[in-house]
Amino acid sequence: AAGTSHFESKRELIRFVWLSSPVFFVYFLIRLLRGSALFSTYLILGAVCILNYANNKKISFTGEPISFNDILSGVNLGVAIKYITQETCVVIFIFIVLGFFLFMLGRNFPTSRKNNLLLFSLFMLTIPFSFSAYFKTILGETNPIAQRVNLLGVKYDVIYFSWDWPYNVNAHGLPMHLIQTSVRKSIPTASREEKEYFSRGKSSAVDASSKTIIYILCESCWYDNDNFKDYFQPLLNAGYKTFRAKSPLYGGGTANAEFEMLTGLPSNSGVLSGIIYQEYASLIKNNANTLPNILHN
Repeated sequence: AAGTSHFESKRELIRFVWLSSPVFFVYFLIRLLRGSALFSTYLILGAVCILNYANNKKISFTGEPISFNDILSGVNLGVAIKYITQETCVVIFIFIVLGFFLFMLGRNFPTSRKNNLLLFSLFMLTIPFSFSAYFKTILGETNPIAQRVNLLGVKYDVIYFSWDWPYNVNAHGLPMHLIQTSVRKSIPTASREEKEYFSRGKSSAVDASSKTIIYILCESCWYDNDNFKDYFQPLLNAGYKTFRAKSPLYGGGTANAEFEMLTGLPSNSGVLSGIIYQEYASLIKNNANTLPNILHN
């Protein structure tokens, strides 16, 4: 029993360090940029408070936590400005003044060369933990190092739950969640040959704009002649036709399969990552060649 207790405490310690590594990474980075220990700690605490405030605001409005893209998006910044009050401006002013005071005070306590070397070593040590989510993207999913990191992530329960952001924040904390949601593959630009191929296929497509089509996607439900058919009979009586589709994904990935069914766009293309409608929704144009657009136009 004592051995098990020791193992669990060691595992939890490693997991805590891993999940906290983004905070340590930023702290050591500020220290290496000549920030004092007091000033660096002050900035970290201020950033954590601001991010938690923004996260709680978004959850209260949408039920979803903030993501890395929310921080970078200019549109979201415009929304955030609307919630700035006079009290908020006063708090920001006090924060800046106090930060300036701590910065000037910290200049009286320079970091020694020996301590700088220690800070640099700790900084380098936090990098693989902080950016462990990037190993697959940078090295490739079949790379032995990336696979080893993934196995360790499973062991210490730091794997990204891309299909459930609220749970991911609760399980891993907001700092690691922001790092994990920052891992998004960039969409490559189509070549001239690919654009010509797409144009040829689009010009030969059957015109469906004159038809009224009602498309119902029912996930995780089924029937046969002996079970549950009565529940679906009203749809059949109304003239609906049925077909079955087997999802190629499970365990949280069905959202991407549904995305393919509803839009006609691919999700498993090798150049996209995560839950498509969350990660790339802002990049899909209003005139995209999707099933709803084809039927609408």
